[in-house]
Amino acid sequence: LTNALASFVPSTLVASVSCHDVRARVQREEWIDPNDGYLYARTLISEPPFRMAVHAKNYDGVRWRSIYLGGAYYETAVHNRFLKILKDQPSQLVIDVGMNIGYYTMLSATLGHSVIGFEINPANLMRLCESLDLNQMGSTSPVAFFQRGVSNVDDQTLQLVVPKNPGQATFVVADSSPRAAGSSVDDSSVTTITLDTF
Repeated sequence: LTNALASFVPSTLVASVSCHDVRARVQREEWIDPNDGYLYARTLISEPPFRMAVHAKNYDGVRWRSIYLGGAYYETAVHNRFLKILKDQPSQLVIDVGMNIGYYTMLSATLGHSVIGFEINPANLMRLCESLDLNQMGSTSPVAFFQRGVSNVDDQTLQLVVPKNPGQATFVVADSSPRAAGSSVDDSSVTTITLDTF
């Protein structure tokens, strides 16, 4: 963890994922990039402004329309609540469970806060790394992220299920739960962790 995060979390037995790891897994084709190597990003019309990478329209039309075309996130009330709590405050620790592409992670980091994030969908981690790079937060990032499923049970290995809206990715015990039409089981699996254990 970076020095900024180390003051909040002096040590952890759980290894974070690095953007170097993410890029290496894409290059080895362990993880498939739904953007096929294209970068779709823009500077948001917000205060503070920051750049966000998004998925291609055919993979995530929701964030494509709101961020890429509209220049703002569609959850205006939540965005405003983050600003009210975090703006002009000394550095705090933000825990983002289910980061998606990292909108609130990037907003929090841009406001000067450290972030620990959890995300199970590898495609979303790809976009987060692009956003970190676009905002020049690569090697000195106040963000540490983990590909772990936050649960009430530790160390359960489950399969990733990605529905048509990749922000609603979840995990299931193999072949135990019915899946919604259009969703697919990803080749990757995730291990659960409780926040208390973390």
